[in-house]
Amino acid sequence: MKRIRYIFLLLMPMLLAAQTNDFEYTQFDTVYTGDSSYVELHGEVVSFTSSEQNISVTPVELSKPDSWLIYYCVGPACIPLQFAPSYTHILAPGDTAAISLEIRSQGELGEGSWMIFVVDSSSMEIDSAYVRMEYLTTSIDKGFNVPKNFQISNIYPNPVNAQVNVNLQINETGDYLVKLVSLTGRSILERKYSLSPGMNHFSWNVSDLHSGNYLLTVSDGGNLHTQKVVIVK
Repeated sequence: MKRIRYIFLLLMPMLLAAQTNDFEYTQFDTVYTGDSSYVELHGEVVSFTSSEQNISVTPVELSKPDSWLIYYCVGPACIPLQFAPSYTHILAPGDTAAISLEIRSQGELGEGSWMIFVVDSSSMEIDSAYVRMEYLTTSIDKGFNVPKNFQISNIYPNPVNAQVNVNLQINETGDYLVKLVSLTGRSILERKYSLSPGMNHFSWNVSDLHSGNYLLTVSDGGNLHTQKVVIVK
């Protein structure tokens, strides 16, 4: 028994190290609704390693009015999204880089939404965030508040190899569309649920899917929440 305990104590730091992320991406501003024709949605990525990282940032446009101009900034660089869909930034050990999405509505009313993916090119660790802007004529500026109609409470196990369980905290009765999508935006699984307020639970069989990173998205028709799901075989 003492030998087993000794081996466990030796392995425990290695196990903890294996669970440590190489970076963390935080999107501070996720939703804007108001009458400002120019909006910046800010976030940042922080390095947790002792070596340089090639961090690739890819904003994926889900919808927007045709005349809107979109720029994304990574560190000191600002790039028009229509000309360069992805940008790689060299992140120094322990350093922080600002990430922002700049939206110029050109006076055209409407709503736009994007998924921002951040990937470590070496480890292929990935993080993402969903952002949305609605440009209106009258000022009902709500700042950068996250919608509270519902939230993804828990996804487990994650990583998963057979059956994934999802808990949704619902505040309003309604129809909710749940999707499992690839990182290219292709829908892999899709279900529609009529849910009531409170904690709602469902399970999906993902045993036939290939290993990799996926996104679980939940939408009530107006708001969308996303969490990463990792499938391993």
